[in-house]
Amino acid sequence: MGYGGRSVSLWQTQTMSLAFDTGDELETQEFQNYPTTFNGEANNGNQSPLQQVDQRSDDHGPEPTAVASGLYGNNLPIIVVGTRTGLIHMYSDDLLVPRHQSVHREGMTNQPWNTLYTNGQAGDGIITDIGIINANESPNGQPLVWVIGSATGSVAMYQVQLNRK
Repeated sequence: MGYGGRSVSLWQTQTMSLAFDTGDELETQEFQNYPTTFNGEANNGNQSPLQQVDQRSDDHGPEPTAVASGLYGNNLPIIVVGTRTGLIHMYSDDLLVPRHQSVHREGMTNQPWNTLYTNGQAGDGIITDIGIINANESPNGQPLVWVIGSATGSVAMYQVQLNRK
């Protein structure tokens, strides 16, 4: 698995051939679902996420910085996070063909970052690490995803649900 820049790639280990690449899907999903934080910079505490929209499009775009996978029944969900604005993408790995399931972001966007941080409304800014707690190890019997937001000083847990399409 390789990630960074704008996409995530999965490689066939025996042949080292490309098996899957997200291409522009991370950016497309982020723009469709969270246009108020799309490719935002998240580095100026005096500006709101709305004021920083599209500032990273010419640099790194969604900039995936962490990837995790675990077990969910017979499926292998793949979780990808974009570093700056705290977006969490979930892919299901059905028959070795990853399919985008959802994108999620916590937090508000209507005030400056400093205000959002002070009020505990910034979400998980600049996610630097993630992991999956499999259902058999989870306190509620459901798979959980944990994320660390280094800019917000946050550790958050989210319950995983795969959509059956």
